[in-house]
Amino acid sequence: MGIDSPELTKFNNAAPPPDFNKLPLPYDTKRIDAWEIRERIPVQMGNMTPLPIPEPDIETKYNEVSGDARYVVEGNALVGNGGMSDIYRAWDRRLGEYVAVKKMQDWFSADEDYRSSIELEAKTMTRINHPGIPEIYDFNVVTTPDGNETPIMIMQLVEGESLYDRIDDDEQASLTLDEISSIVTQTANTIDFMNKKGLTHADIKPKNILLSQPHIKIVDFGSSNWVHKMGTATSGYTAFESFSGKRDIRSDEYSLAATVYNILFNKTPPEISWGIINKKAIESNILDSNKFKYNLSIKNKKKLIEILIKGLAENPDERY
Repeated sequence: MGIDSPELTKFNNAAPPPDFNKLPLPYDTKRIDAWEIRERIPVQMGNMTPLPIPEPDIETKYNEVSGDARYVVEGNALVGNGGMSDIYRAWDRRLGEYVAVKKMQDWFSADEDYRSSIELEAKTMTRINHPGIPEIYDFNVVTTPDGNETPIMIMQLVEGESLYDRIDDDEQASLTLDEISSIVTQTANTIDFMNKKGLTHADIKPKNILLSQPHIKIVDFGSSNWVHKMGTATSGYTAFESFSGKRDIRSDEYSLAATVYNILFNKTPPEISWGIINKKAIESNILDSNKFKYNLSIKNKKKLIEILIKGLAENPDERY
């Protein structure tokens, strides 16, 4: 960030994540709260053209676990959700460990364009191999008990809370400057790696940054430029140019700067209008010791102001 700080830390104040692989294994063959998924040939990753949606796995079992499928999902194993999908914890009988199942919600799975997007997201994450991005294991389409065909993605289960939950947790001490430096540096390095590959995430925000060890994980690539041309808009984190479909790697820089501001103040940067930041308000908030709770010298406060205003510039050419 350009601010004097020690080497990267490991978010020492964060609550220890659960060790999913120490949980009881879902091996019972009669579990009315569980469902299972059979494996299929992994998705082809040669290009970014959506493949025809595969035939649904009609052998997928709901409300009863036979014990012969690869993945077993407990009915109460919801670990997260997004705008279009839910994330479940599942047991992978082949790998002998827990994995995550991203299942598109029924409302969206009825639309072929939305269904294709989750496969493009799987392709995107598979092509980008980096410690800051979860691994993808499989892609499939299953038939739900009510007859809907729903795409699912099998991926690495990330242990750790989201940055959003960490910031919003009143019971834990605030993140230290060392921890903030570590989180921001790892996130910036991951974004830089993606951008060099031509990938713009387009939805960087605290909810999409998971505080796993030893490296953060960026999730939810459904808005990336390899999946959608327009992407989505999140108030307070979306750059001005994104509203006209002109997003590029500099749009992620804007979103990261907005995320840094959120870490420091637990709110999004003050805007004059969507994507246009009130620079004077940022400067006064950081210089006001009643609002800015971190012990920084005036020199480093001015450095921080410069970094944020540059990263949040309305003109992409004025960013980093």
